[in-house]
Amino acid sequence: YRVGDFETMTKFTAAESLLKYGKDSVKSVYQRMEFGYPLDLVSMNETDNGVYELRFGVTIKATELIRSMRCVVENDTAKVLIFDTDNYPFE
Repeated sequence: YRVGDFETMTKFTAAESLLKYGKDSVKSVYQRMEFGYPLDLVSMNETDNGVYELRFGVTIKATELIRSMRCVVENDTAKVLIFDTDNYPFE
């Protein structure tokens, strides 16, 4: 994110999201999103059939928040599920 390597970021996006939105749309999502702040993993649980919900504690503009991200495992690699092209990978 910080170095602008959005092509590599798409490699860590779930195939399901790439098929649903297309690679260019997903790359655009990553280019628009802001997550250049420290993420501290608070909890993780499996929700449905291999979908994991990760919850991160973040501090943005002096406000402490919890952000959630869903991931799946594909070929032994964690991949991010994109919710929609407006909310990015975070809920």
